[in-house]
Amino acid sequence: MTSISLTIDGRSLSVRSGSTILQAARRLGISIPTLCHAPGQRNRSVCRICVVAVDDSPRLVPACSTLVRDGMTVETDREDVIAARRTLMEFILAEHRECGEPTCLIEQLAESMGIDRTRFVAPTQTGRSIIRSDFVTVISERCVHCDRCIQACTKDRRVLTRAGHGAAVHVRFGTEETSAPVCSVCGDCVSVCPAGGLLER
Repeated sequence: MTSISLTIDGRSLSVRSGSTILQAARRLGISIPTLCHAPGQRNRSVCRICVVAVDDSPRLVPACSTLVRDGMTVETDREDVIAARRTLMEFILAEHRECGEPTCLIEQLAESMGIDRTRFVAPTQTGRSIIRSDFVTVISERCVHCDRCIQACTKDRRVLTRAGHGAAVHVRFGTEETSAPVCSVCGDCVSVCPAGGLLER
């Protein structure tokens, strides 16, 4: 396996080709916040809370899906990187709204970043109501569209899917053309939701 050498926050290391910046940073014990990223799932780069600065990129890039390159220089704690993450977190909080669930990973992450409120207000969106199957309740108002529940469900029966576009995007059971397959009651979707938006009935 080809080895790639890079520098993160002034520290050099070598990792396997095909590794992401996030994986490399964790090898060094460098903490990068993540939300939509979940172990074992395909990287979606939906929330972008993991952005970092890369030497030859004019824009900040998501660490969870950006592959390392030989000679790459990465900065995870630059002032503009921290500012971008905080703004993204405020947008996420506005969309999520306050849920008060003690296990809510979104509110926990915001607190760890020193954010207890948001400057932004998300409009009430169509299609974002409480929906239910025989086994799962989806509280759409809490959803931030990270797709973790959909990916977890796809591994099994594809009961949950994404529907709508733009401000009307939402999670639903089944697709626009077909009804949802029978839920296998695996609980995977509930276990990976960071927003407290999926509950077992």
